[in-house]
Amino acid sequence: MGSVTFHPFVDLNRIQQDVQATQRAVETRPITFKARDKIFHKLTENLRIISAFQKNTAADPVFQAQFRTLRDNVVWLFGETQSRALSQAVEDIAGKARELNTIIEQGDKKRIAQKAPRLLKDINVLTSQYAPGRQERKKLALARATYQRANSYLERGRLGKNAPSLPFQLNILEVVSPVDDDEIDEELISEICETARSFFEVKTKEGIQRFNQLSGKAKLLVRAHLAKLGIAEGDLLEDRTKTAQALLATAYDIADSNDGQSYLSPSEMDNFFGKIL
Repeated sequence: MGSVTFHPFVDLNRIQQDVQATQRAVETRPITFKARDKIFHKLTENLRIISAFQKNTAADPVFQAQFRTLRDNVVWLFGETQSRALSQAVEDIAGKARELNTIIEQGDKKRIAQKAPRLLKDINVLTSQYAPGRQERKKLALARATYQRANSYLERGRLGKNAPSLPFQLNILEVVSPVDDDEIDEELISEICETARSFFEVKTKEGIQRFNQLSGKAKLLVRAHLAKLGIAEGDLLEDRTKTAQALLATAYDIADSNDGQSYLSPSEMDNFFGKIL
């Protein structure tokens, strides 16, 4: 790279304006990974210039302080840009999941077969390369649940009449979970719902196996709901329908979206699971 010619006040003002413009762009525009790479290139060049200016003003504490502030801001922008790019990628996957759910409701098997594998690939690529935060992991878990629903649809047949979208009926793309962060993984919410399905469809052995694999906190939530439903000692086998209700209520709790309606009726669960007619 060429040398940097230093003109103190003019160049300080210019680099400040450049960094501020980058910050406005980062904070106000959707950041794709492609856009992130361009911003990173610009920020790297900003750091190079700031470093050169710091060397040329080593004897001036006022300029040194201002350039340190600029450098700190640029370093922050690297992290903020990466964070926003990752969030945008997760939002894009969530949008594809919503689209896939709509296609499932329409019963278009050809488009389901095309889009479901692409959704799964996007999820796997993202999670293999990055470490999403808690909220992003929840959105990815719901996207993966959508893929599982699509795959189940293709394998088992068609959905029941007016069957709602399982993950999106739960409204857990916007959740704040009461379950501890270290107990949340991509499969938790989907697994709770599938456990409820097993009990509701009287697949008792499968249901018990699934229940035993749930986290300790999730099990406690389920047993608390069973107690509210009048099941003493949290006996999973006393009433399989109520066990399914308790499991789905737990999913609502994790989703923080009860809206005062903790328990679905048997007919609502029949539609909820999209049973084959």
